[in-house]
Amino acid sequence: MTFTVFVAVLVLAPLPLGSFRPWSGALAATLLGLIATAWALVTLRAPETPGVSARVLALPLALYGAALIWGLVQILPLAPEGWDHPIWAQAEAALGPLPRRISMAPAAGRDALAQLLADGLAFLLAVQMGRSPRRAARLVEALALASGAIALYGLVVYFSGSETIFWLEKWAYRGDLTAVLVNRNHYATLAGLGLLCSVSASLARWEQRGGRECLRGLLGGKDRLTAGLLASGGLTALALPFTHSRAGMAVAVLGLCLLLVLSQQRNWKRLAILLGLTCGAALIAVLEMDERLTELGADVPQRMRVWQLSWELLAERPWLGQGLGAFPDAFQAIRPGSITQIWTQAHNSWLELMVELGAPAACSLFLAAGWAWRRCLVAAVRRHRNRDLPALGAAAGLLVGAHALVDFSPQIPAVAYVLAAMMGVGVAQSWSSRMGSVVE
Repeated sequence: MTFTVFVAVLVLAPLPLGSFRPWSGALAATLLGLIATAWALVTLRAPETPGVSARVLALPLALYGAALIWGLVQILPLAPEGWDHPIWAQAEAALGPLPRRISMAPAAGRDALAQLLADGLAFLLAVQMGRSPRRAARLVEALALASGAIALYGLVVYFSGSETIFWLEKWAYRGDLTAVLVNRNHYATLAGLGLLCSVSASLARWEQRGGRECLRGLLGGKDRLTAGLLASGGLTALALPFTHSRAGMAVAVLGLCLLLVLSQQRNWKRLAILLGLTCGAALIAVLEMDERLTELGADVPQRMRVWQLSWELLAERPWLGQGLGAFPDAFQAIRPGSITQIWTQAHNSWLELMVELGAPAACSLFLAAGWAWRRCLVAAVRRHRNRDLPALGAAAGLLVGAHALVDFSPQIPAVAYVLAAMMGVGVAQSWSSRMGSVVE
């Protein structure tokens, strides 16, 4: 029951605009907290439940926890002398004595801290539940099928000429396929993750059941799951070019290539065919689809200027940071008149986190994510069997990590949860089944 609810949260999180609204974000985070509590109670009553012990995860938990603790310290009114943000001195001059904090935006810090905590819970739940190979496979299949359904909705809306998201009139990215999200780049990232799930699950079933048996089931209409996975992959791949997201298309191809190389490394003939098909399809999409795929974005010079100013913000407070979630306020304070647009994100999640948390705490967060990615990558290379899920986790990390250099897709809760789940099951299956269902 707990697993089913967890999968339902992951599948439904994209529907309310990617859960990137206060009410939907709070609902998803609350549900993840309740699921984590229920799972903890289940494991206490049944210690033999498949899972991974905290001792094995001690290093990433400590690194991630250190970043969370620093984010909490930033918003507390306990800043030592000289650590408080200069904005509080300015506020005191106008309003009188005020409690001083390291962060310049403590309210935004609370929200951002809650989101980081929810992201971590999604990863931990996927690690624990994904230690069961059956559950891990079901989770990936559910994400793949959900991606196909979202892509189908997006394609229907796009080709109907309707500029809506459900009953809402689009206020941005008109003329682009965004499906249930607002931003085309964010949907491209989500679709890329869904495509990885579809390809991974389809290849896993092909290898487990055998090629002839799979073909017989597909042609006879008996293997509906494999047919659904293939259809979902096709729909998602078809939807991607119509997002007109250049970076989204590029990182999807990059992630798919890594997935194929890792999962098919011992079958060079199949690998060559699949890589050829992937690159060929990507080339056709670039050459034949909308010209916006190949033209240089008009916002690139301005975006580079934003990155330059973000580095300046980091240089102001490299150790303490401006405060988790404080980037919009910090950037607004130094935004020159030549930049007329209001930038609430740096469009580089790595840089934005360093600006907000400071370099040490941000690097602690990066190292925690890096531990999970390396765990998946090494297992995909070294394992002789069941390397598909570690390969999927490594590919998902590369896709989102690369896109985060030029956008802020990981800051969308639905994208973050799906990524956390994919990397979580990859980590869970990175240990050999000979170690048992519980990794101590």
